[in-house]
Amino acid sequence: MRYRIIFCLVAIALLVGTVSADTLILYIDDTNQDGIIVRTVTGTWQQIRDGAGSTVQKTLTGSIGAPQIVTGTTDGVYIEMYRGGFIFNTSKLDDGVIIDSAVLSIRGVSQTNGLGEPTLGLTLFSPASNTTIALGDYSNFSNSRIANDTNYASWAAAYNNITLTNTSAIDTTGFFRVMVRDKWDIDNNSSGLVWGNSKTSRFTWYETSRTGTASDPFITITYHAAGGSPPVASFTLNKNFLRIPNSVTATDTSTNTPTSWEWSWGDGTANNTTQNPTHQYLKRGKFDIYLTATNAGGSGSTGATSVKVVGYENY
Repeated sequence: MRYRIIFCLVAIALLVGTVSADTLILYIDDTNQDGIIVRTVTGTWQQIRDGAGSTVQKTLTGSIGAPQIVTGTTDGVYIEMYRGGFIFNTSKLDDGVIIDSAVLSIRGVSQTNGLGEPTLGLTLFSPASNTTIALGDYSNFSNSRIANDTNYASWAAAYNNITLTNTSAIDTTGFFRVMVRDKWDIDNNSSGLVWGNSKTSRFTWYETSRTGTASDPFITITYHAAGGSPPVASFTLNKNFLRIPNSVTATDTSTNTPTSWEWSWGDGTANNTTQNPTHQYLKRGKFDIYLTATNAGGSGSTGATSVKVVGYENY
């Protein structure tokens, strides 16, 4: 009996929780749509941070390092800064959807803290082309973060899942373009670096098509149709016990403003589609009533609510 009760509770929970949310996992379409842009200049912090890129690295073996900062042999002199970039084709989403959440997954390899522990941050950038990352894209960035920073200690040699805090940055009809940068770089503040000659601080990860999709970066987007959240269906009955011929009245109490309803009465009669219907039972038995409520965001269904119908002599 206990197992039957548990099974019923689980089944009801699944029915109540039914919503029409969808999940799309997107990988990068082409190896030219991710990689790192390096600026190589022997100069001050501002000289290494500002300007155009010197090289774009897209080697197809090993790992790739970004964000990365490298110092020279003279105090206060920098020689390299690396920024990573990803271009995802988000036009694969259905038209007019509302994004509920998005998680960027990057397969980490290692990290180095020669200048102190770096911190990985995500900002948007605007590459000249949506099909390839180029030198000029080094400076085509925004300094507004779209996720909480990932600290040095939490970076793993596995998939690092970074939840976006700004899902409005995802263009559902075009592309999602994200730049991987260091906190020092984003904040334009090198005071936190621990100076060392010829030292490096960086994160390393796998880019697209190094070892196949098992290590490729990807983004997981959960979304629903425009028009708000799907209804959470619920209802009340004016009575659960009646003698034939008699009727029961159901009152819709669903949330998220449903616009249509479908009632199943359990006695073999046709379903009803009014919001607060009255249904007449003409035979004895125990019958399960269900409601499915729908709006532009999707549908939600209830578990069963039972009514007992008896004859005049209570049999």
